[in-house]
Amino acid sequence: MKIGMVYANRWEVPDYLNTKGGLEKTCFEKMGIELVVSGIGIDNARLATANLCDTPNLDLVLSIGFCGSLCESIPVGKVIVANRVGYEDRPELFPDISVFERELGDCYPGCQQAPIKTSGRAVLSREEISPDWLVVDMESYGVLEQADKKGIRSGAIKVASDVIPKRPYILGEFGLRCTILKNFIRTKKILNLFLMNFLTNFRNTNI
Repeated sequence: MKIGMVYANRWEVPDYLNTKGGLEKTCFEKMGIELVVSGIGIDNARLATANLCDTPNLDLVLSIGFCGSLCESIPVGKVIVANRVGYEDRPELFPDISVFERELGDCYPGCQQAPIKTSGRAVLSREEISPDWLVVDMESYGVLEQADKKGIRSGAIKVASDVIPKRPYILGEFGLRCTILKNFIRTKKILNLFLMNFLTNFRNTNI
């Protein structure tokens, strides 16, 4: 049983998983993890995931990291398990949420299913995205797309790092970055705890 993890940024990666960054894969043999830091954006995510999917005996590929909430019902710190992922006018992708069965039950009440819209650029206001989508990121579609091509199960685990305003940030992308940094320590801790919980459950049910 081996899990591939794709992070956009090195600073999103848990401290217990030190990584080299870039397209070079980092293997944690005892934990059954292959990890790669792709860089921001869907094209980087596609390239890194294609490289990751060449790993022998890979059972599951996950897009992990931060996302922006598009509604007040998903506050900062809420963990999102993607049940649908879209990008531009491409066919929607449907992750394998069965691997998160325990986390979506009573085991981890701090998470929920939600559709993720992958954007080709930073989203600064809710006006930019259809209300059919509840959260936005810049990588998940590229990760799932490449895993699907190789016939490998895939999913996305994200934590809301900010609630995107109805009107654009006054300071543009700088305002967005400031908001993410303000919430960084708390949201990274929440995501890391969820990930540890998930890995334990996944190993126990896939031995």
